[in-house]
Amino acid sequence: MSYGYNSETALSKGVTDIDDEAAMLLDRLAGERRHNVEKSRPIIFVAHSLGGIVVKKVICVSHIRVMANLVEFFSCTL
Repeated sequence: MSYGYNSETALSKGVTDIDDEAAMLLDRLAGERRHNVEKSRPIIFVAHSLGGIVVKKVICVSHIRVMANLVEFFSCTL
């Protein structure tokens, strides 16, 4: 899976910020990983610069979310 975002709006006073981008990525991951086999597969993030900050936020937020489909996600990150 590949995920992208507009970095200009993530750091501006625009519609989205880093928290929003992280939430959208988490939602996309949850949608892509619906079955138990998919939930148990490792996730490897490749990110650069602002993308690395978004990934860190994704990991932090997924750790504190109580939704069952994201608990497996946190345990699969490498």
